[in-house]
Amino acid sequence: MDRPDGCDGFSWLWVYRPPVDQVILGLKYRRLDYLGRHIADEASTRLGIELRRVDVVVPMPMHWRRRLARGRNHAESIARPLARRLGRPLSPALRRRTLGRPQVGRGRLQRLVNPGIAFTCRKPAAVRDRVVLLVDDVVTTGATAGRAARTLKAAGAGKVILFAAARTHA
Repeated sequence: MDRPDGCDGFSWLWVYRPPVDQVILGLKYRRLDYLGRHIADEASTRLGIELRRVDVVVPMPMHWRRRLARGRNHAESIARPLARRLGRPLSPALRRRTLGRPQVGRGRLQRLVNPGIAFTCRKPAAVRDRVVLLVDDVVTTGATAGRAARTLKAAGAGKVILFAAARTHA
């Protein structure tokens, strides 16, 4: 996968394997939010030139029930300090409409056809005619990111560049 369908670019820092997997799991499930700042620092250092062309930073949203259970959105823990480092606004422009089943533990085909992945753009003015940096923790098949990118474009985004801390093996 060069980039998920619907995305105009895709950058990542690491392949999702030890020890990076433990960093991501710590951020995601153990509320180690400081790891998001470190990921953002590394991204702005290593990918700064690529990421500076963006106009607005949008974290991958979680359904409100999942966010309530976890206490925060781990993608936002990366996106907020990254937006600050890039000097760009952070916008929660996307909303996840359906809770769906988590993608963790699902096979490639199941991930790609998961009907539980649906988004709406609740702030189209924040993305209209702009280059959007969509931020997530891990990209596996790109199904979730692709649906999010297509939603942003339908709302008027000029381009959607995906950034993930890690991606799984191709």
